[in-house]
Amino acid sequence: MLRLSVLLLALIGPLVCGICQGQVSVTPIGSVSMPPPVGGAEQPAKLNPETEKKALDLVETLAEQVLNLHASANRIRAESEVADLLWVRDEKRARTLFTAAVSQLTNQISELDYGDPEVYNEMTRIYNSRQELVMRIAPHDGDMALDALNRTRFQGDNRARYGGNWTANSEATLEMLLANVIAAKNPEAALKLARASLSRVVSGNLISFLPSLYLKDPKSAQALYQEIVGRIKDDNPSRNPELANNAWNLLTSFQPPQADEDTYRDLLTTMLGNILSINRQTQQGMNQAQNMFYQIERILPLVEKYAPARSAELREWSRGIEKTIDPNTQIYQEIRCVSEKGTADDILGLDTK
Repeated sequence: MLRLSVLLLALIGPLVCGICQGQVSVTPIGSVSMPPPVGGAEQPAKLNPETEKKALDLVETLAEQVLNLHASANRIRAESEVADLLWVRDEKRARTLFTAAVSQLTNQISELDYGDPEVYNEMTRIYNSRQELVMRIAPHDGDMALDALNRTRFQGDNRARYGGNWTANSEATLEMLLANVIAAKNPEAALKLARASLSRVVSGNLISFLPSLYLKDPKSAQALYQEIVGRIKDDNPSRNPELANNAWNLLTSFQPPQADEDTYRDLLTTMLGNILSINRQTQQGMNQAQNMFYQIERILPLVEKYAPARSAELREWSRGIEKTIDPNTQIYQEIRCVSEKGTADDILGLDTK
């Protein structure tokens, strides 16, 4: 009977999505993609009232049975799905189901054995359940989702044990996914989440969040921007390729007048200094310089506008690096650039090369 209930839940979910907030997709740990703003999705077709009533009656019937599911993971997922569907009709009951799911997930986390060699797999499974649960709550009640996030954090600092920054990255990812959803109604809470995420890592999700926050609260976005720049400088992007890449993405995606111009120029000159000081006497340094060479095209307009005194030096550096690059690699990169940005004539012109 319980197995049938779970099957019915899967079948009627799409049927009643027209009366709920929509489906939740789980973002893999480390992803930098952000969910679309709430309300931006196309509105589903309105259901026939009789069909809608039958579907909701069936959901309420299932709500009475999900608590009897034996497997905790199945029970948590079923409770969150039913609560999501019930919210518009019986908010109190939906809250009860969401609360029960959060409590069960908290218990799972408290029972983790970090000495078990297989614990990482269990943590990954729990993280995915946690993300799905928090993101189902978020469109209904941002404060409740934030409370669920805080109550279900992994206990202790396990970063050194699992993949270096596993805990930090997973927390930062979920914090920014939630911040993006609640920013429209509660920019203060979203900013708090963003700062918590920043305390762990400068992530792509954090940088992608800045323009969204700016639309709702420009002053807060400016403050967060300055904090991000400070963190980037403190963490030394010259020693961290991922951080350097995020720094350049920040420079290209959040520019004046949205970004404070003095802070922007400070970050730009810092990153230019990192490029120009690369030690090309080592193979690692040369590889880094050659990789950076292909970014110069998009960087140069920024340098000419905000740090023109450094543009001649950057061009000279670029010409020196170009001489070290294999000709076959150069033509491949030129083909790639022309195919992305060139005209039909530009593409045909490659024939001579």
